[in-house]
Amino acid sequence: MFSNHKETHKFGFLERFYGHWWMMLIEGILMIVLGALIAVIPGFRTLTIIIRLIGLERLIIGFCYLILSLRDPISGFIISSQALVNLIIGFFLALMPGFFLSFFIFLLALWAFIAGIGMLINNRGDEHLASRTIVGILLIVFGILAAFNPHQTAQIIVLIFAVLLIVFGGYLLNRSAAMHQTEKQIEKDRKGYDDYTIE
Repeated sequence: MFSNHKETHKFGFLERFYGHWWMMLIEGILMIVLGALIAVIPGFRTLTIIIRLIGLERLIIGFCYLILSLRDPISGFIISSQALVNLIIGFFLALMPGFFLSFFIFLLALWAFIAGIGMLINNRGDEHLASRTIVGILLIVFGILAAFNPHQTAQIIVLIFAVLLIVFGGYLLNRSAAMHQTEKQIEKDRKGYDDYTIE
C-alpha cells in the first residue's frame, strides 16, 4: 500500500488527469495535426470545416475515454464523465460549426466591449493609469470591430488558437514520453522487489 501511495506522487496533475501515457500521446498528436491544418488553411469558409475537425477530434477522444472506462472499472466514473463531456462537445462542434462560431465571436465582442468600458470607468481618481486607459480603449475598439467584422476577427482568433494547439500538443507529447518513462521505471522497481525470496 505504501509503494502505491509513493508511486502516485510520481505523477503530476496532467498525468493523473489523462490516466495513461498513450491517451496523452494521442491527444498531443491530434492537437498538433489540427493546429497545423488551421494555420495553413486560410479563409473564413474553411473555419466551419476546421471546427468540424475539432468536433471529430473531441469525438475520437470521447470514444477512447469511453472504451477506457469499460476496461478500468476503478476509475470508470471519472473517465466516463470525461467521455461524456468530450462526446457532447464533439457532437455540437461537428454538427453546428456555424452557430458555434457566430455565438463565440458575439460573446467575445460583448465581453471585450463591457470589459473596456469597465476599465475606463474604474480608472479614475488617484489610481488613474495611462496603460489601463489604453487597454480599455483597445478592448472597446476590438469589441466593435469583432461585432461588425466577425469574419476577419474569426481568422485572427483561429490563427492564435492554432499556435496554442501546436504548442500545447508538443507539451503533451513531452509529458507523455516522461510519463511512459516513469511507468517503465516503476515496473522495473516492482520487478526488483520480486527478484529475491525470504528464507
